[in-house]
Amino acid sequence: MTFAELLSSLLQPILDLIPRIAPRPKTTEWCLVDRWLGCVKMTDNPVVFIPTVTHVEYYPLLAHPIDVGLQSLTTADGISVCVNATVIILINDPCLLRSVVDYDSWEELVSMRVRWIVTNVVTGHNWSMTRDTGDDICFEEVEEDLLEIGIDLKRLVFEDLTVARPIRLLVPSVASDNPLF
Repeated sequence: MTFAELLSSLLQPILDLIPRIAPRPKTTEWCLVDRWLGCVKMTDNPVVFIPTVTHVEYYPLLAHPIDVGLQSLTTADGISVCVNATVIILINDPCLLRSVVDYDSWEELVSMRVRWIVTNVVTGHNWSMTRDTGDDICFEEVEEDLLEIGIDLKRLVFEDLTVARPIRLLVPSVASDNPLF
């Protein structure tokens, strides 16, 4: 650790007591301010805050896409499929969202909730049903789930929904006491 890093770590708690000005939110952002006395406040104006006792966060006001990621699943009739879903969301109530999850992990929460519902729908239906109406079923369930945390679902799309033949390469660990290796 250098002297500058040591000095910075020692002075940081003192510097956090100095009031700062949070900039005006862009027209495409919600601005939430945690007040020391009182509740969370939404604002459109610049805010003077002290980092030790208050916190300022910005959430997107416009539609925001989230890629859920590729999943390898098995349908109810035993067919292996790969599914990749993408959702477009709109944050309606950032105060409610903030009460459910931390600022840094709200996208991961949405992704995990959508991923869980997609998994349940695909594994609970046969391949033809999943292929034909899987995204509609998922849309309804995801919409209900996300409304509980202040998010409005605008669109859910299966970008990739194909039959797959998964090949798993299992590499055994080499143990020194195992005579087979």
